[in-house]
Amino acid sequence: MEVVQGGGEECCYSGGEREQRPWSDLCTDVLLRILTFLPFVLDQLSFRGVCTFWRAAARQAPAAGEDQPQLEQRPWLLFTAGGDGENEEKQKKVRLLLDPKTRRTYRMEQYWPERVVEGAVCVASRHGWLLYHSPPQSRLFFFNPFSGATIDLPYIESISPASFDGHPTDDECVVIGIYQTHPHEIIICYCGRGDAYWTLARCRTFWSWGPFTHAVSCNHLFCFMDPCGRLFVFNFLKFSTIECRGPPLNFDSFRVAYLLVSHLRVYAAFVDVHTGAVCVFLMRPAGMILSGSNLDGLNPLRYTTGF
Repeated sequence: MEVVQGGGEECCYSGGEREQRPWSDLCTDVLLRILTFLPFVLDQLSFRGVCTFWRAAARQAPAAGEDQPQLEQRPWLLFTAGGDGENEEKQKKVRLLLDPKTRRTYRMEQYWPERVVEGAVCVASRHGWLLYHSPPQSRLFFFNPFSGATIDLPYIESISPASFDGHPTDDECVVIGIYQTHPHEIIICYCGRGDAYWTLARCRTFWSWGPFTHAVSCNHLFCFMDPCGRLFVFNFLKFSTIECRGPPLNFDSFRVAYLLVSHLRVYAAFVDVHTGAVCVFLMRPAGMILSGSNLDGLNPLRYTTGF
């Protein structure tokens, strides 16, 4: 047998043939480096499925930081599996992962916290983490469906809706929510990583606001939408607020569908309750204007829900 050294590794040759080492022999440092170049959730799931050693290495992956490549993440959808009768209880613990680009659905059967199964509502998601609100306990908590990790936030009596900025394991992460005590008064609640309690700030508004239904965050801007499509924007860095008018829609026919962030821009989507048509608007600080650019390959001006 001949031993040849090269590139810091020893390669063994026996009988003129090279002895190949299995992929499971890759050291953890190399595997973690590979993971930093896999921003898509489905790619990370495929990585975990190679073998038990790779799966164990994935659990040691650090949070995304400044020393890691900033790669664009493809959006994905996570929803519960339907079921009835004998399968109802079992299906409560099953989630379906949908890749909108490939339109493929993946079934996730693993441990889900009891509070998730028993009525907690997902209010925000980012970096593979879900922010849940559990009304019975009046608490918010993070849950990572791929690692099973949870992060509990301090108790707060009332908050709806809420969102977060940053990675939940980073020191810079902040969760912000709001609630109303009066049509012209909004209570802004924020909590940073490691805080033992929420900090509250009272804000008097120019407009009279209805109940807020949706929230997103982008670059330390937290946007909250009411049923009339108006935006209440809170700048966490400047600790200032902006009140934005809604789009030119007849809200007897349209309802707010959702807020979304794409390429560091905030969009608002509205659904026509009669035709099912969807309108998407680009949000700007001075208000909302109809967007004329493409949104992830879809026509943002008007498209039907059947895409």
